[in-house]
Formats: sequence, structure tokens, C-alpha cells
Amino acid sequence: MKIRPAIPSDDLVAIWREVYDADYVALLPTGVDLLFEPHGEAWVAEADGAAAGFAYVDGEWLDELWVRKRFQSRGIGTALVRHAETLMREAGVARARLSVLQANTRAVVLYRRLGWTESHAFQDRRSGVWNFEMGKELGTLRTPTET
Repeated sequence: MKIRPAIPSDDLVAIWREVYDADYVALLPTGVDLLFEPHGEAWVAEADGAAAGFAYVDGEWLDELWVRKRFQSRGIGTALVRHAETLMREAGVARARLSVLQANTRAVVLYRRLGWTESHAFQDRRSGVWNFEMGKELGTLRTPTET
């Protein structure tokens, strides 16, 4: 697996829709349909010659982390989160942030395992869906000459 910048042929909207329809719709209240509104720079995890998942990094925000069904439970989500953290740390971000649907326990467990903690719960103004804002202290990037 490798992580690289997204290219148009990755068709991130199609990947999002695939995972959204398969996993996410069941987590939402009846009648709620969320939009795909990514922010930042898109990064793709490529596995077996295909775009297996993606995440966007927007300043201190990890945005829109999605992994295709057939690639789930293979460490791709973990790799994307760690890649995003590295990018943020290199950009001088001290505390990374994300929001996650409260009902998405699989994602919440992943983020907790990787050291993220809930800072507060909030209700999305448009959809009414409850989310957690989570954060992680990234520390500072050390140069090889520092001890």
C-alpha cells in the first residue's frame, strides 16, 4: 500500500458513495442524507493497484476519511490517519482536529486507538445529526540534530 496525492481518475466521489451507501446510511436517522463536501488536500491510499480509500487534510482538520468495503480491516484507515497527522505536524499544527458521527462507533474506536480524544459533542445545524469533535496533540517535529 502507498499513500499519494489524489488524481481525477481516483473518482473519490464514487468511493465515498460506495461506502456511504453500504455503511453510513444505516447510521443516520431516517430521511437524513448528507452531502459530500470535502475540504483541503486529498490523499489516496492505493492497494492492489486501486484507490482503496482517501482522506482530506485541511490545516489542522482531518476531513472525509473513507475506506472502500473490500479494503476495510487492512490498516488503510490507520495509515491514512497517520499520514494526515504527519502532514499536519510538518505544517506546524500542534493539535489536530476532526469530527465524526457519534453513531459511527467503528471510526470512533479507530481514532481513540490512535490517540484521539473527544473534546465535545455537537449537533450538525443542517442535518440534526450528533457528532463528536475529536482532537490529538501532535507535538513538534524534531530535526535529526535535536536530542
